[in-house]
Amino acid sequence: MRSSSNGGRRAENDQEPRLETPTLKQIETLKDVVINSNLTQEQKDELKELLEIFKDVMTDVPGRTNFYT
Repeated sequence: MRSSSNGGRRAENDQEPRLETPTLKQIETLKDVVINSNLTQEQKDELKELLEIFKDVMTDVPGRTNFYT
């Protein structure tokens, strides 16, 4: 595929940009998070705890929100 000038993706002979469908199955997990080695052990533990608490938000699966700014 090649990119069009408007940022959409097009197949070789297509006229309309194609939208990519997001995956609805989680691929990445907390185990995939790389934690900076410069953090103290206490900071690493706190970060792991936060990631566990908010794992439903920290995901590669798109979701829905009612939060508006």
